[in-house]
Amino acid sequence: MNNFDSVQQACDYAVAKIVEQGGQCLDEEGLCLYASEDGKHCAVGWLLNEKDPSKLPIDTSLINLDTKLLPQVVLDNMRVFTRLQAFHDTASYDGKNNCLLELERLGINVSAPQYEEWLNL
Repeated sequence: MNNFDSVQQACDYAVAKIVEQGGQCLDEEGLCLYASEDGKHCAVGWLLNEKDPSKLPIDTSLINLDTKLLPQVVLDNMRVFTRLQAFHDTASYDGKNNCLLELERLGINVSAPQYEEWLNL
């Protein structure tokens, strides 16, 4: 389990992991997953207490996840992580850019290189 000192640190980590894996975590039908069998995760999936894809729910929103799966930083900042999840789930440049603007409005500094890299993936 990852322990983060701040919401900023958790967001930076999740976005860096998305860039590292090369994009979204999708199933065969193009639906976003928290984790896949090939080791990919969605943005929030990288932060969850459970990494085994077979133990994670499919097709549920962040607010419907079992709270035992969520680290405290996510529980304390649900609006931020709902936006971060939207950033992951959005494929278009404009959609991702809008999510970044919303993250900034929520107090997240999106100037780290991985945010721009994800925007351009």
